[in-house]
This record gives sequence, C-alpha cells and structure tokens, in this order.
Amino acid sequence: MRRRAGLAIAIVLWHLISRGNNRSAFFHDEDYLFYLTQLALQAGRFGCSVDVYCLITNHIHLLLIPAEKDSASLMMKHHAQWIAQHIIECYRRSGPLW
Repeated sequence: MRRRAGLAIAIVLWHLISRGNNRSAFFHDEDYLFYLTQLALQAGRFGCSVDVYCLITNHIHLLLIPAEKDSASLMMKHHAQWIAQHIIECYRRSGPLW
C-alpha cells in the first residue's frame, strides 16, 4: 500500500524518525561516525540545517530545518542509500536496512 503524500513545508523545524529493520541500524562505533559524516554531506548538499540528532542502536531522530519543501525528503533518500550501501558492503548483509 502506498503512503499518502504528506505536507511538505520549508523553513520549519521537522522531527524525522528512521527505524532500522530487524531492530538494528548500527553495528559498530564506526557506523555512527560514517552516519554522521554522510549526514553532514547530504544536509549541505540538499540545504538542510540539522539542529539536533540522536543515534540509537536501532533508530535515529533528527530535528532539522529544510531550505526548500523537498529538501528533507531528498536528503533522507540519498542519505539512507549511502548508509545502506555501507552496511551491505561492510557486513555482507542483504535486504532492507531501514
């Protein structure tokens, strides 16, 4: 079933949550560092200001302000792809990560 389109507003604080599949998103300390590095790169690329983040072993919380209405969704899409590729290559996993 497709998800209904949400309301996308720019220059407003957003709270984003992303949960890991099978209750796991991070496996080692290096994964957190890679996540934060990619988050900074993708946020800059798509014009999002990340104000607060909380990385937990099985999910993440982000408070951010997107510059454009599609900035947050594009940032999360590309960011999730980078993280999934990293986890798949490092740990020889298959299937969805998020």
